[in-house]
Amino acid sequence: MRAATQLATLYHERLRRPSRAVDTLERLVEQSKDQAGGRVARARFRAAHAPLDEALADLKEAVKIQPDHLLARVTWAEIADRRADPIAIEQWQQALRLAPDRPELALALARSLRDVGHNQGRESERDREAATVLRDALKRVTDHPALLLALAEIRQEQGDFAEAEGLRDRLPREARA
Repeated sequence: MRAATQLATLYHERLRRPSRAVDTLERLVEQSKDQAGGRVARARFRAAHAPLDEALADLKEAVKIQPDHLLARVTWAEIADRRADPIAIEQWQQALRLAPDRPELALALARSLRDVGHNQGRESERDREAATVLRDALKRVTDHPALLLALAEIRQEQGDFAEAEGLRDRLPREARA
């Protein structure tokens, strides 16, 4: 699958033959035993080189075929975030459910909750949800610097300076600003 994606990228970027790139990815989807994976590969290519609606259609199909496909959920969430689409939250939640020990997914969900909350005028509600997500992640991956910083930022904005300072104190010395 990786080889087909690299070949499509070569056709598109180096040889300036986008139709050949699309043909390569179409064959990948048709011939792949991993139908969900083929669609995700095509969606990731389309997200970079084609209208996002085409990428989203592939991702929705991939999730129908294999609901627990982590990369499909993450890619869908990333695209939804770029569009400020609230469905990003659901996709990040599903990704985090699939891989609860991956702090980058908790950080992405918290960021998405805050961004969507700010866009919808629901900052305080979404900030509380984001703080909960980060606290839960810190239970699984204790003292992760990015999680600590993100939670400290939220708590400071919420006016809990003591907790924010306590979180910053848990950071390694070299990570303190």
